Amino acid sequence: MSILKLNGVELYYELHGEGPPVVFIHGASGTHLTWWQQVAELRHHYSCLIYDQRGFGKSHPTEPYNIGDGNVLYQDLCDLIEHVGFQEKVSIVGASLGTGPALQFAMTHKDQIDKPVLVCGTGGATTPLIEESWKRRYERMNARHK
Repeated sequence: MSILKLNGVELYYELHGEGPPVVFIHGASGTHLTWWQQVAELRHHYSCLIYDQRGFGKSHPTEPYNIGDGNVLYQDLCDLIEHVGFQEKVSIVGASLGTGPALQFAMTHKDQIDKPVLVCGTGGATTPLIEESWKRRYERMNARHK
């Protein structure tokens, strides 16, 4: 069990195995435990980094923040990857809410990314229906964290 204290959050993370790095980012209905089956197998061949995003599971904000600001989740990801000290290119698996920081990292750190994997997310696409859905999700998540 490890906690990284930074930017108004105590970020819970675990690192399992050895080998090429893979970072797993859970969705809005999950925690680091979302990935237990993948990590159980992949840790024999990869360094698997799992963590609870800000406001989920064992990661606790220490300051107020805008829950709808995806840049905060992206910055947490960047700081965590730097903290664990991966020296080679990383693969990132993002599910649902986790696709946002995963895609942003892949696009802004092209020299550090091996494989981005996006599961059940909108990626960079937007439509009026997607925008309305994000608005409703933001309102639900904001109410949950009050």
